[in-house]
Amino acid sequence: MAGKPRSLGSSPVSGSAPPEHRASAITVRTHADEHLPLCVVQASNAPSSSAGASSPPLKAFLVNPACAASATAIVPENVAEAQRRWHADMHEVEAYLNALDSARADSAKAGLYHRAQQCMQRMEKIIRLLAKRISREANTMAERARQALTEQQRLLQRNFRKSWKTKMLVYEENASAIELQLYLRQHRYREAERVQAQLSRFEKQEQQAQQRNITHLQEQRLQAMRVKQEEQLAKIKAAHQQEKQEIARTCRAELDAMTRQHEAALQAVEERRLFLHERVQAILKAYNDADALDPRATGLKLIRISQLLWTSREVQQPSEHI
Repeated sequence: MAGKPRSLGSSPVSGSAPPEHRASAITVRTHADEHLPLCVVQASNAPSSSAGASSPPLKAFLVNPACAASATAIVPENVAEAQRRWHADMHEVEAYLNALDSARADSAKAGLYHRAQQCMQRMEKIIRLLAKRISREANTMAERARQALTEQQRLLQRNFRKSWKTKMLVYEENASAIELQLYLRQHRYREAERVQAQLSRFEKQEQQAQQRNITHLQEQRLQAMRVKQEEQLAKIKAAHQQEKQEIARTCRAELDAMTRQHEAALQAVEERRLFLHERVQAILKAYNDADALDPRATGLKLIRISQLLWTSREVQQPSEHI
């Protein structure tokens, strides 16, 4: 910085100076313009309403909200490219603030207090615009992260439901195949019983006594086979029902775990946005006392705070003491 910045309250223009002093200040200001650089004279002579018109990138970054919003809405190809672009914009704002501070210091040394006051006002406006721009960027990044997490959660839930439905269809098909096999076995047993009954009737006259015993034994055997088949079918159905309930409980637990992870991620994004918003609001509130603060130092601090958009919350904690 060219010199120590002078507060607005210490400028002779803001006080009740005599007419002779004001006339001499005007004369010195006109004579001192010949010894100042052209860019500094243009920056100090420009009205404070055009504070962001030094170059098209700075104007698009600070003054024009439509351009800033459209630039933020475009999703970058990667984080490194977006970070490089943000750092370049921050360096441009820092260079502009340095130029204004140099012009203010030179004007103050030359006695051009009105021009120095204009430079201070322009620096204040640039700092407020920069704070608003940082707040918009933080909100946009939080919204983008929230949308990405929501979309990822939706895709995970959809894939999980598809896989769960596929597993249930496979288990149902297996159960249907088992029931069909049991039905075919029972049908074969009934056919065998019918054939045996026919044979028994054919041999009834020749071996009536022996046939009764054979028929009785066959009936007992068939009854035992039926009981055994019914027990097997009941066991298979019970195991299938238990396995189905276990799959449903497992799926519900996994779905609840994914939902809790999604809610935790959304809460972290919201806390980060609130943290950045509180930091910016605290700096803007502290800047209301313009007589006790250095506008350029405040601008540099805002530029350092803007780097929080690209760092994690753990890295931010040590930076609070800087």
